[in-house]
Amino acid sequence: MIPFDCQVRIGSPNLLSREDLTLVVLHLQSAGWNRANEVFAELSPMKNEEYLNGCLFQGMVDARNTFRLYNLFVVEKPSVRSVHARATSDKVPDLGVYFVGFSDNYPHALIECKRLDLSDVTRAPRREYVRNGMDRFVDGSYGREHELDFMVAYVIDGDITAAMTDINFYLANVGRVEESLHLETRFSGTGSVARSEHVRSATDSRCILLHSFLRLR
Repeated sequence: MIPFDCQVRIGSPNLLSREDLTLVVLHLQSAGWNRANEVFAELSPMKNEEYLNGCLFQGMVDARNTFRLYNLFVVEKPSVRSVHARATSDKVPDLGVYFVGFSDNYPHALIECKRLDLSDVTRAPRREYVRNGMDRFVDGSYGREHELDFMVAYVIDGDITAAMTDINFYLANVGRVEESLHLETRFSGTGSVARSEHVRSATDSRCILLHSFLRLR
């Protein structure tokens, strides 16, 4: 989220720090999901990831309008380049957020979303969450120049604590204990949020991920 060498502050009427902007994204996710649960009667654990992402996107847009956050835009499936020099885009994160006050044409915050179903006996969802979710940030496919970005876990079955433990169990099994998720308490009012820290394999740069756990009805 926002290149880490950027010191710009934006916002109207109040100037927003980078921590404020992080809080805005987390609030949009939490309020957007609450809104989605109110609006979409068919939202259920039976729906696939694409449907859940669409509901979250629509909910975040509604929340953005309700909060009158007219200095940002939520974008569905923004095409991005893993390397700026590429002529064509090669990656498609689930959601992106653009803040008007920054000139960069790359999304300032990226959000990748995955289902977590603890009832799945294959345990495939936790591997998918790490390998095709978190690792897209760690390997630089998404947000190569960002120090912080976002993950969303749709908790299909089981509670949030168990879902976080399941991810950490997988990370431990593959020798990545230092990348475990830890509950984040700084961002009150944004639901259940965890934090993980990583070092990008290609550039040795630091990467922080904030994980929002969203329950289905």
